[in-house]
Amino acid sequence: MISTYKSFIIKSYLKQFLVISLVFSSLIFLMNILEEIRYLSDFNTSIYYPLILTFLNLPSILFEIFPFIFLITSQFFFLSLLERDELIVFKNNGLSNIKILNILIILSLIMGIFFITVYYTFSSSLKHNYLNIKNQFSKDNKYLALVNENGLWIKEEINNNTYIINGEILEKNNLKNITITQLDEEFNLKEMKLVEAANISENNWELENILVFKEGMLAEKYDDAIHFSNFNINKISNTYSNLASQNIFELFKSLEDFKSLGISTREISSFIHQIFSYPVYFTIMTMAGVILMFNVKKTKIWMLITGVLASVIFYYVYYFSKILGINERIPVYLSTWLPHLLFLLICLNGVIKLNEK
Repeated sequence: MISTYKSFIIKSYLKQFLVISLVFSSLIFLMNILEEIRYLSDFNTSIYYPLILTFLNLPSILFEIFPFIFLITSQFFFLSLLERDELIVFKNNGLSNIKILNILIILSLIMGIFFITVYYTFSSSLKHNYLNIKNQFSKDNKYLALVNENGLWIKEEINNNTYIINGEILEKNNLKNITITQLDEEFNLKEMKLVEAANISENNWELENILVFKEGMLAEKYDDAIHFSNFNINKISNTYSNLASQNIFELFKSLEDFKSLGISTREISSFIHQIFSYPVYFTIMTMAGVILMFNVKKTKIWMLITGVLASVIFYYVYYFSKILGINERIPVYLSTWLPHLLFLLICLNGVIKLNEK
């Protein structure tokens, strides 16, 4: 009999989760498609492009608000049980509030593992395609920067010339062991520079110890020179700010590439910890939703209001801790897991009192 009730609880919770997810998906879709239409308004494109971009971006946005959806789902689920007097039936058959919550906690953990392994792989792939399509309409589509095992690579067009730049080591604002290849409009080699180091804090790179090679001429040596680029250290760093377009394996690959180049890995490390913490995050939000449901006015409006307020508090605590980690105030792993530990202890205190209700 108890196993039948457990099956009913799981099915009902998943149904509630899907309904709430669809509601938020619809809201996100409407807001996002308006943004895409506005973004593409300066380009002569088909009406299908805003739709395609919105569908590609939707799973990634939804992934970010899943913790909030878990909280709201647990609130509405317990409220529906209460309104139909099903909690009394469960208690009479040996299922207390705590036992029901334990079922939801295990379910949240399993769903969390599914979301970071299967769903995130799916959403990151779509996000990658989304960025590729959107970059076709970007004013910066003639510029490219990437990092691999061979260092930093930049391709850009300036005054009808194409520049291909490779730097092996990046230490703060200084790029070292640089090769700058300049091609003309026909992609013929025009000039090549071998540079020992460059300060790239601004767009006017300050080059040091340069060897310049031109066809039919002897190499020329200079102690210093200025090279203009569309990229500086901030723009290079921002190129990798959209980590949600990389799956788990790609994130670890980027982490190793960043380490080999000397680029700070704190942001990408923080993002990886954030992804792997989601099962715990979902569990905490599930517990918080149930605790809130039993301690506030039991109407759907109040459920939504308290859910939003709790989510905002959680978000800003997580965000503040993340900033501390990225800015090297505390270890990166601690900046992710410390808020989870804090809220878990708070929720456990609330759970202790839950069985009395």
